[in-house]
Amino acid sequence: MGHPIVDADNATPCRHLTTTPHPTMSGAELEALFAETWKVFYSTEHVARMLRH
Repeated sequence: MGHPIVDADNATPCRHLTTTPHPTMSGAELEALFAETWKVFYSTEHVARMLRH
C-alpha cells in the first residue's frame, strides 16, 4: 500500500535526541522509542486519517 515516507530504520531527522542525556532512559532506549513513534506517526494509515480531518 504505497511507499514509506521515511525509512525509519535508517534515517531519523532528530537523531541528535539520543546525544542529549535523559534522566531515566538510555540513548538506545530513547532512539528505539523515537524510531517506533516515527513509524507509527508516518504510517500510511495515520497519514490517511490525518488527511481526512
